[in-house]
Amino acid sequence: MEGKADQIWRVVRRNVANDSLATHVSEFRNLQVGFFRLKLKCNR
Repeated sequence: MEGKADQIWRVVRRNVANDSLATHVSEFRNLQVGFFRLKLKCNR
């Protein structure tokens, strides 16, 4: 998803009524953020 955020959110904005798409993208992003935080914690 990195480097593709603009393209992904453009698709989501064009398909605002598609709740499952928005939910999927949002949950995926939350997983990425959580993984990044865990990785930072392990590097301390």
